[in-house]
Amino acid sequence: MNNRDTATRLPDMFSEDERHTLCCARQGLLRLHPVGQLLTDRESADSWRSRIIANTDSAVRQAAALNQPWLERQKQRLLDTKDFSTPAGALAEIRAFGALTEAHFSVRPIKEGNVKTTDFAVSIGDAQVAVEVVAKQIDPKMQKALEKILSRQQEELRRRASAADMRAQSKGNVLVGHGSYEPFGGVDSSKPGDSLRANAISRIRRIEDDKEEQLPRDEPTVLWVDFQDDAWALVVGAGEAFPVTASRGRVTSGLLWYAHYGWKGAPIMEHQGSAYDRRTVLMGHQGKFRDKTKLATVIISCPATTILFENPSANIPLPDSFRRQCLWLRSFESQASIANWTPDLAQRTVNLQAEQICYSAEALIAIGAFTRQVDPQLDPILKTINSQLQPPPKFPKT
Repeated sequence: MNNRDTATRLPDMFSEDERHTLCCARQGLLRLHPVGQLLTDRESADSWRSRIIANTDSAVRQAAALNQPWLERQKQRLLDTKDFSTPAGALAEIRAFGALTEAHFSVRPIKEGNVKTTDFAVSIGDAQVAVEVVAKQIDPKMQKALEKILSRQQEELRRRASAADMRAQSKGNVLVGHGSYEPFGGVDSSKPGDSLRANAISRIRRIEDDKEEQLPRDEPTVLWVDFQDDAWALVVGAGEAFPVTASRGRVTSGLLWYAHYGWKGAPIMEHQGSAYDRRTVLMGHQGKFRDKTKLATVIISCPATTILFENPSANIPLPDSFRRQCLWLRSFESQASIANWTPDLAQRTVNLQAEQICYSAEALIAIGAFTRQVDPQLDPILKTINSQLQPPPKFPKT
């Protein structure tokens, strides 16, 4: 991008040669470069990628107009083809900058020095908040598992393409492979009580735990979590912000809600109806806001949704003016958000929702009891879960 130019879209930031390099860059057989995948097939992209592209282009315009020197510095990170977490992090920061400034916040990027700090100082009026941005990455073990599946398929294709199989190939045979997609990582069979949802909740819960020490002690801090990547398009959305969702007897625990407000011993329900016990485990740890944390709020940014989760027991709570201004964030989902729109509303909301979880679990245990004549193996499972189900600890008033 020439200094005399102002970028209006992500592609405008790069020369033709740079775009070609980014579009060709891969890690392994499957992982496309985070920037490259937003530069290819822009007109024919599916609905989720189209939203990510639109959000990114809008953010680039905002950054170019308000702080082009900072945007130029991000370009060097975007061009990194060795460690894909670097351009993914840069994209997340650009989207956060764009979304916040679009909502009329004043955003000042903080230059990195010898001492680790948060990414932005964000203000509205006299209120200032520190904002740390993180781009969630796909689980490395899952990435390797998908690589193995694709590698086996390619080997089979090479075998079929041999001279002995040319006749079969001429008939238009198609090779179809399959495998499970678990971006947070698969179930560990050696770990008692593990499940896909329990694993995902634990991974979301631990996001940026290692950076607690660098968070400021004297001002409210917001963690901005960017899920705007193809890996999460069909996994994380507004529905995961509710404690429980139910449809036609299939009851599911919300990944995002549990990761922040869940408690040790909470029942995690996973796509089940009357025989729900087969995929229900008890949460093995506290949610992020039930442990000690400096965070006042977590904002989750998805392609079509922005969700705010406020810490009911934050040492330094979110300023009222900042909270109100969040209503202007792009695609803000007020129904899925939990915040102190009135004093102690977050605390009262979470406590009521925790009771809803226990009620749902108890109701499903009762329904499941009717299946014992069909499947006697459910009997001990039902008794175990029923005996261990504990009422949730209540968040105290601030």
